[in-house]
Amino acid sequence: MIIQKFLLTAISCLLLTALVSAQGLIEGSIRGLAEQYVNEKGHRGLVVGVIQEDQADIQGFGQLSANNKMAPDENTIFEIGSVSSVFTTTLMMTQSIDGHFDIGDRIQDYLPSSIDVPSYQFLVCNSMDNSTPGSLYDSDRILSCVPDPFTPDACIAFCDLASHTSGLRNAPRGLQPWNPMKNKRRKKADFSDLSKNQLFEGIAKYNLFAAPGATYHYSNLGIGLLGNVLAEIRQIPFETLLTDEVLKPLDLNDTKLSLSPSQLGRLAPGHNEKGKEVAPWQFDAMGPALGLKSTAADLLRFASANLQEEQTNLSAAFEQAQQARLDVIEPKVERKALMGYSWFSTTLTKSSNRPVIWQNGGTAGYRCFIGFVKSSQTAVVLLSNSAHPVDEIGFEILTHLNSMGVVKPENRSLKTTIGHVQSKKNTY
Repeated sequence: MIIQKFLLTAISCLLLTALVSAQGLIEGSIRGLAEQYVNEKGHRGLVVGVIQEDQADIQGFGQLSANNKMAPDENTIFEIGSVSSVFTTTLMMTQSIDGHFDIGDRIQDYLPSSIDVPSYQFLVCNSMDNSTPGSLYDSDRILSCVPDPFTPDACIAFCDLASHTSGLRNAPRGLQPWNPMKNKRRKKADFSDLSKNQLFEGIAKYNLFAAPGATYHYSNLGIGLLGNVLAEIRQIPFETLLTDEVLKPLDLNDTKLSLSPSQLGRLAPGHNEKGKEVAPWQFDAMGPALGLKSTAADLLRFASANLQEEQTNLSAAFEQAQQARLDVIEPKVERKALMGYSWFSTTLTKSSNRPVIWQNGGTAGYRCFIGFVKSSQTAVVLLSNSAHPVDEIGFEILTHLNSMGVVKPENRSLKTTIGHVQSKKNTY
C-alpha cells in the first residue's frame, strides 16, 4: 500500500496558525478505519486528511483503479458533490457583507423583470354545503379554497435558498429541454445541458410545496439557483466570482468547476457501488450545488480556514454560514442535526454536546465528507473514488481526535431538543 503524507505550509495570510506535519495523527484506529474501507469489495481509493490544533496529516489508501495500483494522494482530484454547496453559501455571505444585498432580500428583486421566480400563494378555505334533494345523506359538504386576498404571496429570499427552506424540490427534473435525438434513458443527474438561461426561464414552472422559510427540505436546485443569482448580480461567471472571492484568497488552486488538462490528468476515476468505473458527471447551471472538484489538500485548507476566528470579511462569512439556524427533520433518522447555510451541526456522540459542523457529498462514482469541531480545533476530510458512504468514518475519526490531548472549553453548544437528519440526505 502506498501512503502519501503532506506538509501543509503557508496556507494563507488569513490563517494565523500555520499547520505543520504530524505523522502520528493518521495511525492506529484511524488507519484501521481507512484500510477497512478500501479493502471492502467494490471499494477503491480513499484519502484521509486530519487537523488537530496546529498539526495536519494527509494519507492515501487503496488504489486508483483496478489497473492502477497507486494510492490516491493529497493532489488527487475528486468530485465532491453537495460539498460544493458550502462554498456557494460562503460566497453568498461575502457578497452580503460587501453590501451587494441583504440575505433577507427577495431574489426576485435582483433579477431582470423577464425572469419569474415562483412564490407561495396562501389560500383561504371554506366548507360548503353541496347536499341535493333525495340524497342518502343529510348533508354533503365540500371544501372550497381560493387565494387569500389579504395575505401577500411568500417570496424566496437568499437565506431561504442557503438554508434549504425555499420550498423548491431537490433536483431540477423537467427543466432540461427535450431532445428526441438523445437516449430516452437520461442519466439520473445529467445536468450538462441545463444552462443558466434555461434555469432562469424554467424556474417559474415550479410550484413551491411550502412557504419559503417555513420548512426544511434539502434542495440542490435551490443552491444551484443561488449560485446563478450571485453571478447574475455581479454580471460575471459563477466560477470566476467564487475564485476571486473565496478560492484565490485561500490558495485553493485545485478546487474548480472546469479542470485544466493537467488537472484532468489528476482526476481519480470514479467507481459505482459494484466497483465499475463510471464517467464523471457534467454540470452547467447546477455547478454551484454539485459541480466542484477538489483535492484533500485544498479541502483541508478550507476546513482550517473555517476553524479560524479572525476579524476579516471572509472569516465573518465562514462564521455566518456555519451558524445553526433551524431544526432538521427527516424520516429514517440517523443523526440529530441543525441546519446553517448548507452546513449541518451535529453532536459528536450521544453522550457529548460538542457540535460537529459538517457536510457530505457524492456523485455517481465519488463520496466526500468534511467536518470540524471548532472548540477543539479538529477537522477531517475524506475523499473516495467509489460510491460508498464515508460519513460515519468521518464522525469516528473526529471522535478519536477529540479523545486525544487537551480539549479547549466549549464556547457554544447545540440545542438538545432538535430534529433529525439522514446522513445520506440525498443522492448527491
